[in-house]
Amino acid sequence: MIFLDFDQERIGLHINGTARIVEAGECNGVRPRIERWVEVRVQEAYIHCRKHLPHLVKADRDGRAWGTDDARAKGGDYFGASCESRPWVADS
Repeated sequence: MIFLDFDQERIGLHINGTARIVEAGECNGVRPRIERWVEVRVQEAYIHCRKHLPHLVKADRDGRAWGTDDARAKGGDYFGASCESRPWVADS
């Protein structure tokens, strides 16, 4: 994974390791809306210099069209993922 700051410091954080999908039932005390987590076991992490990161400029918010305020249009299963198979979930 890489986390980049294009705005101010223009620096990156690289993280190498392994990841696994954790179902909500495996996590004690997790809110019920969360179906799964991604657990990352970090093997190494290092800073990426700003040499190749572009400096992005913030756009003026007043002239920007942000889309809809319709909660139904913004929420839910936009990509239809709930209808897809979930091979990481054991059949019960």
